[in-house]
Amino acid sequence: MTRWIAGALSLVLAAGGASAEEAAPTPKPVNRTPAQIAAPGPVGRLALAQGLFAASLSQRDPVGMIAAARITLAVPVRDKDRKPETIAPTEPVPTTGTSAQPFDAAAMLRAARALAAGDEAVLAQADAAEAEGAGQVIGGPARTRARIAPGSEDRWTMAFYSAALAEVAVLAGGDASLELTVTDGDGNVICALPGDGPANLCGWVPDWNATFTVAVRNPGPATVAYWLLTD
Repeated sequence: MTRWIAGALSLVLAAGGASAEEAAPTPKPVNRTPAQIAAPGPVGRLALAQGLFAASLSQRDPVGMIAAARITLAVPVRDKDRKPETIAPTEPVPTTGTSAQPFDAAAMLRAARALAAGDEAVLAQADAAEAEGAGQVIGGPARTRARIAPGSEDRWTMAFYSAALAEVAVLAGGDASLELTVTDGDGNVICALPGDGPANLCGWVPDWNATFTVAVRNPGPATVAYWLLTD
């Protein structure tokens, strides 16, 4: 969880003529993982905020939770209706329930206020963060709400522009973790990330305008409600 805290706090403090037979093979898209991207884009900032909130909640730190809400409030999102192709497991998987949804900024502030329990200084920070986020313009990354059953895989087909940072994040609620894999049209793997936390983020720079497949897999025993975020 410390990687989420370190990354998120920095955001709070700083705002040819050859024939077909001779043609060269198509180069792979350039891939830059989130760790290699010096300045995360809006999707990356939302993923960092989700991780910071989860870490602060586990440490019962309302100030960290407010910082996560402040980052989230600074990135307006737009809800987008889109449907994945869902690949169900060949064998039934026992289901133990449904996980909680990821936290939005309002839920982060509610949780921080409840944990502050009358601490006027902390409550004032929460009020200030809420006021700063009021009146944000509509726009920003696209957010899609989805649910995925145990053992299933959602496949999303998406287009991204060349020479621009492309970001995809999967935010899972509660203790749920979802695997994220991004491949290009030729099957080259851009990111293959295990489900090891509340948010998975893949960032890369395509060499040309192209379509990519974003696969979200649920390896756990519970149905997971999640948000898919793209820039």
